[in-house]
Amino acid sequence: MLQNEELKSKLPARAAKSVASFGTLLEAFELKNLVDEDMVQELLRIRAKFKVITAITGLRESLVYSEEDIKAHKDMSF
Repeated sequence: MLQNEELKSKLPARAAKSVASFGTLLEAFELKNLVDEDMVQELLRIRAKFKVITAITGLRESLVYSEEDIKAHKDMSF
């Protein structure tokens, strides 16, 4: 995931490690039409890792979500 050495050097070590493990989680995630407990747990791990990366890199405040996306997320159930 972090193949560019210049990019690696700009990130703190913890962030680089988190991005690498995030990439591993994404690559391992199977795209299928089944909703089961394992898939939900994997998605929660991916979401948690994303939150860690945005917090470490200081990107959390610069993320922009549309009101429509937020409402759709709140109304989602499965």
